[in-house]
Amino acid sequence: MNTISPAEYYYLSNLVAGSGIEMLKLTLKDLCLRGVLKIESRSIIVDQRYLKYRNRLFFSRGIDFEKYSTDSHAQNFFLTLFEKKEELQFYAIRRYVKKELAKSDFDNLINKDLRQKGLCYFRVFPSSSARKMRKSISTQVEELDLQFDLLLEKYPEEFAQKIEKLGSHILFLSEENLKKLQNHSDLLKKIGFAELSASFNSDLFVSIGLFSSFDLSGGFGDVGGFDGFGGGDFGGGGAMGDW
Repeated sequence: MNTISPAEYYYLSNLVAGSGIEMLKLTLKDLCLRGVLKIESRSIIVDQRYLKYRNRLFFSRGIDFEKYSTDSHAQNFFLTLFEKKEELQFYAIRRYVKKELAKSDFDNLINKDLRQKGLCYFRVFPSSSARKMRKSISTQVEELDLQFDLLLEKYPEEFAQKIEKLGSHILFLSEENLKKLQNHSDLLKKIGFAELSASFNSDLFVSIGLFSSFDLSGGFGDVGGFDGFGGGDFGGGGAMGDW
């Protein structure tokens, strides 16, 4: 299994012009995909004066939250929020990020995790192992994107093996192919989905669907997105996906 997270892979692939916001979003996506956190949309009354329902995003503890343990500074940046609260609206997470990243940019946390693994020196010097991992993931994603329909229809066992090997890096598949995966959660459950979650279920694809459907960079309703948080390399390279 790959030993770097999607956010770390993105960092290593965009050493000069990477976007801290994209790393932040990939970290949340990864945690949701692993079943550690869960995201859902609900219609609630925001202002009692008008009694009008609006869609709002909620993050909560996922089914694997209690048993998940990590040394990742980037992941724990979010997980500490849920140690005392089981559920938070998106605006609360946004406010927390804005406050905390005034002290330390999120890409610094990703860099710290990579240095902790011995995969990066200073900010822009990946180790040989890191370069091999980055190349391997890039190749796997590219090949699976190109062969996706053929493997899924005619070689399901090979398809399952490739998905399992990619793990949470399936997040880098094309949006079109990610949506197709939502219809094959039973297949992925049978193979244990790269052992990321023993309790893998279709709820994780609800999370993927929400990430794809709502553009939190530009805002969800009038909630506002992550863009505009100051500091460091935020706003760098192009975004990957809509979330």
